[in-house]
Amino acid sequence: MPLFKPVSVSDRAWIYPLAYTENTQNADYSFMNLLAWSNLFNIQSAEISGCCVIETIMDGELTYSFPLGAETDERLRTVIETLRGRQSEKPLRLQSVTPDTRGRLESLFPSKFSFTARPDLYDYIYLAEKLASLAGKKLHAKRNYINNFTASFNWRFDPINETNLSECENLYELWANSRQDAETDINGEYEAFKKMLDNFTPLRLDGGILTANGNACAFTVGERLSRETYVIHFEKARQDVIGAYQMINREFVRHVLSLYPEVKYINREEDMGMESLRKSKRSYYPDSFVEKYTAIWAG
Repeated sequence: MPLFKPVSVSDRAWIYPLAYTENTQNADYSFMNLLAWSNLFNIQSAEISGCCVIETIMDGELTYSFPLGAETDERLRTVIETLRGRQSEKPLRLQSVTPDTRGRLESLFPSKFSFTARPDLYDYIYLAEKLASLAGKKLHAKRNYINNFTASFNWRFDPINETNLSECENLYELWANSRQDAETDINGEYEAFKKMLDNFTPLRLDGGILTANGNACAFTVGERLSRETYVIHFEKARQDVIGAYQMINREFVRHVLSLYPEVKYINREEDMGMESLRKSKRSYYPDSFVEKYTAIWAG
């Protein structure tokens, strides 16, 4: 039986190359997410037949990710049969299943899996150049916010490093104290945020801080997910600084493109079924979604 163990910083050395090589757009395979949320969701990992398999608790049930690095049908079949052998009483449950990987499961195991779409977990995908320019009629309102911001403040954007990480924590606390949104699990997110801060350098994360009239007003943190996709993990701004969200969004994407010219897509993760997040993410008019399914062995 494979040995599943809690995700540690050292696991990045073997998990991240699998996501990069596969050129995935699926933020479920972001190493920062696997590490930062590991305590909250009991996330563990194991290597099976050269693949990375993530074990977690989802909807109160033990669930495994579709294997990362399952390049061949033979390798995928080996992983699925291994996981089925590990599930002695309950049917095998898989998450992070996309339309493409669903097709592979249906082809290899006809009529064995039932699939349930999870729109609350769909990742929002945007063209990086579109977020960097905000060109076009649909994004006119975003440009107006930025124009007002630049006219109102003496501003600057700085990359995050070890010297200004503490400003991110201060901003997060200001943001959390201003929230009245019952949808947001601030305590759970804060635990993940702190783990991210504590491991910012070894995780090779990128970030940016926006300053208005000498005061930090917004920050964002992300990581390169794969060859062509970059994922945004945290983006927080002071509620009383109009235009801060729009400005940090644009400036950070520009920063990302300066660091990684090969990046074509920005993944802003899922909305978790929260109306406030859904409205915010759709206001930037995503170009596509990473559709996700839960697959349950029904054979």
